[in-house]
Amino acid sequence: MKTKKSWGWIIFLIIVFWPIGIYLLFKRLGNDRSALMSENSNILTISGIILALFAVLGFFGNLTHFGTALFSLILYGAGAYFVLQKANSTKRKAAKYKSYLNLIVNQQITDSNQIANQLGISPSTVDRDIHEMIAAGYLPQNYNVPLAPEVKSHEDIIQQERIVKCPACGANNKGIVGKIAECEYCGTQIG
Repeated sequence: MKTKKSWGWIIFLIIVFWPIGIYLLFKRLGNDRSALMSENSNILTISGIILALFAVLGFFGNLTHFGTALFSLILYGAGAYFVLQKANSTKRKAAKYKSYLNLIVNQQITDSNQIANQLGISPSTVDRDIHEMIAAGYLPQNYNVPLAPEVKSHEDIIQQERIVKCPACGANNKGIVGKIAECEYCGTQIG
């Protein structure tokens, strides 16, 4: 199993050596469903602002050496730009996915036309977004096909099931009382 770099290390690397930090950031957000749905985009915004401050301080702190000042401005300014862009796109994508999960999972609307009407977008955009969510693992491959009822064993019947709302994406999940599980839509731990 691959280990994930913690947000603290990623932010530290963004500030100290931003090219590696940004690489790890993009990798983490691309592979970790729960990272997208969490509130870490605020941390990204703060990191981008810190990089922008480093750019300004590096520029004005080295005015006697204009080449060094310009290099600092460009180096940290570019890092700030990329991190702030990623923070904004992460917030937009998380909001979009949460809207879809609310309609599909919580309200059980699976028709593209109905979803499009609810969100005020075209059905083709809904289909494209849904395929993107399926490919990223936020929805099962057959989310809109009614699933056959599961045959429960005696052990399953004894354990008490309940609906647990995911704190990250807001989707309803089936859970067993007293057991920590993973949201089947975004991967965040629920319990």
